[in-house]
Amino acid sequence: MKRRQRISLSTLPALLVLLVGTLLGTVTSAHAEDWGPGAQLAAPPGRPAAGHGPGPGAAGHGPGREADTPGRVPGGPENPRICIGATFTDPKFFCGDPRLGPRQLPAKGLLGAMLTDYRRLDGQNANGFLRTWFDFAANSYKFPPDDGFLPGGPVAVINLAVGQRIDRFGGEGGRFLAPAGSPYAQRSIAPSNLNTFDPGYPFNYHLYKVVRSFAVSAGPVAPFYGQPGNGLQYVLPLGDSVANHITNGDLIRLN
Repeated sequence: MKRRQRISLSTLPALLVLLVGTLLGTVTSAHAEDWGPGAQLAAPPGRPAAGHGPGPGAAGHGPGREADTPGRVPGGPENPRICIGATFTDPKFFCGDPRLGPRQLPAKGLLGAMLTDYRRLDGQNANGFLRTWFDFAANSYKFPPDDGFLPGGPVAVINLAVGQRIDRFGGEGGRFLAPAGSPYAQRSIAPSNLNTFDPGYPFNYHLYKVVRSFAVSAGPVAPFYGQPGNGLQYVLPLGDSVANHITNGDLIRLN
């Protein structure tokens, strides 16, 4: 990977985080003591919003907030103008479109904290957002260059510390991780990463503990998908995956 020598002032906060992670071998959440088995990841059980049955992962989650319709009743209808350009397939998705993520997002618990201030469409309607970030020919979201690292930002190979908690929104075949509890907006990942595929992992959230140290590339995240980024990400080498490190005994699941 190409390394850049100049570091702008905007990268200094991420640089400080990376330096601490490199020297100490760990970067933890401000509430790391809460990240253990049985931690409350989302809102307490609540009554589903009228007109909506429990979709995948809905059990145990009360009504959440509409990310791009501030002030609206949670679970209520989206503003029709926001949904222009969406393809309606299932009411459990935002504007009925699975590309835009789940309609209801957790507003409480640890997942709710990670989604504070998250605006899934960055103020655009569905048409504008998808035309900006979705590759219609490939039928998938565009992928950021340089593995999503901030251009000009510091990238270093570090060893994750034993006992450190890390997480990801995505399946275990992926390569990208973050310090547990990192805000979703700072990760710069697509809204569809919040869709529940396995009911055992609501909102596609996976939490792990490092039990045997291994190397990752670490550095600040570039803005993408209309999100500010600038969080810290850990990236495994090409051909590697989270699943490999579970099989090898480097990671254990915490949820």
